[in-house]
Amino acid sequence: MLAENIVGRSDVSTFWGGSVPQWFSLDLGRYEIYVTHYTMKHGYHLANSYLQNFQFQGSKDNVNWVT
Repeated sequence: MLAENIVGRSDVSTFWGGSVPQWFSLDLGRYEIYVTHYTMKHGYHLANSYLQNFQFQGSKDNVNWVT
């Protein structure tokens, strides 16, 4: 999966296979952001390919995570 397919506006397939759980992490380097809104969209066209049981988390050290 390419980063631009995860964080982007293009209409691309985001199917990662059938195993669970699945997750991804984005390293923003030295930048910090304050998230006020976000949108989640799935791009695979099967009846059971809907988003469920997700958490949006952040970390400053990639060890300690805040939901």
